[in-house]
Amino acid sequence: MEYPKDGPVPVEEDIPESISDENIGVHDQDTKEIGAEQHYSDAACLLLALVDTAQPVTPSANNVEHDDMQLALLGDVPPLVDIQNVQPTESGQDHSSMVSAVKPSTPSVYKQLPRPRNKNNALKICCDEIEPQTPLQETAEAPIGSVKIVVCGKIIPVSTNTLKLIKVFGSGCSGSVLGVTHKTDPDVKIAVKRMVRDPRPEKASMRLNELKMARQIGVSGCLHIIDYYDAMICDQNNELCIFMELMNTTIKEFYECFHQMKEIPPGTIDRFLCHLSHAIASALEFLANLGYLHGDVKPSNVLINNGAVIKLCDLGTCCEIDENGTAKGSFGSTSAYYSPELVDIPPKPRTIQGDMWAMGITLVEVADGKHPCPKSQEYEQFSAIQLWEPKVPETIRLPPLRKLISCLLSREPKQRPQSYAEIHHMLNTQNLANKLPDDDLTFVNRVINMKSSYPTTS
Repeated sequence: MEYPKDGPVPVEEDIPESISDENIGVHDQDTKEIGAEQHYSDAACLLLALVDTAQPVTPSANNVEHDDMQLALLGDVPPLVDIQNVQPTESGQDHSSMVSAVKPSTPSVYKQLPRPRNKNNALKICCDEIEPQTPLQETAEAPIGSVKIVVCGKIIPVSTNTLKLIKVFGSGCSGSVLGVTHKTDPDVKIAVKRMVRDPRPEKASMRLNELKMARQIGVSGCLHIIDYYDAMICDQNNELCIFMELMNTTIKEFYECFHQMKEIPPGTIDRFLCHLSHAIASALEFLANLGYLHGDVKPSNVLINNGAVIKLCDLGTCCEIDENGTAKGSFGSTSAYYSPELVDIPPKPRTIQGDMWAMGITLVEVADGKHPCPKSQEYEQFSAIQLWEPKVPETIRLPPLRKLISCLLSREPKQRPQSYAEIHHMLNTQNLANKLPDDDLTFVNRVINMKSSYPTTS
């Protein structure tokens, strides 16, 4: 899940409730699975092609408290796709299973809305509604219209009418994320992930998997996994809404900010990377003990708050593992963080060592301020991964940290750590990971307040 970079799209108040046939562009599809009569609107076809790769837009500070951006948005404003910032390497296709996009087995209705534009006149495509012909499974697992959640010991009734929007955080292949507060208790601030109930098998599977993981994890007691409160079906927009803990920003946004700083005290980044390593390894170890691997470790799926607490999120890609740490199945993930064995032909099975490789790429990316071998096309990304010779950035000075990253980025899975306990041992021998000193906490707050999706408060 990506957090935004450019400001929310203004709500169009004159959007009609229904759209006549003459306003809907129709595009013929040749589909063997459901016959030759399947039609989609032009906007929907473009959305289906781009929704997995879209990059979010960053809300501007001026739009935070606008009255017209209150949580009527949950019922009225559909997820958006930013055409300008598409990155093919962020696709949800899972190369390891070589599963291509699956067409829906039953017809769905897609409507083309008037096209709102942002301040830069960038075209936005909206998907107003997806109407599956048969009920989806989550109706039996999540209440419709409202739910009671427990936040900081308080029982909070939640519906589309009780919440007020703070921020539009962004959207990715698995949904869009909003920061909200409760109208009757403004101190209660949470995040809500909105997932359109798309009936296509691969989308439905990932959505239901995230709901299952949210139910299982809940308020887990693991410091480094995001807390999940509960979920409900928003029938106005045919969406699954998952309520979870609100953090300040992603590690991706965090490193993009601190690399703009002119002066950083010596050793600060090394200590932060040790702290980050400990947090990611702890989260992955917690999942492994439950019998799962994450499958999509990357900076935009790791969150941080102003207390320097770091948490892993986006559990929709988690899959079960056997006693050897090998995945029993897989969901779509981000190709730029695939390990070499996953891009081999034929690809080898996913293991926890694949998550360790992605962790190593994440640490290098944070240290350098960029991905070490980014490509715009997926096939180019696979080739780049096969040819790339991992190197630990020279800016990383601490020997234990250099050794850890080198080990995580070993091209052979057997040469990477065989358990997360090994990672903790490599870090804890130098007492580098447990807690940041006060000066480093000050650094974290400076960075978050520079450019945060949700600024810290005193």
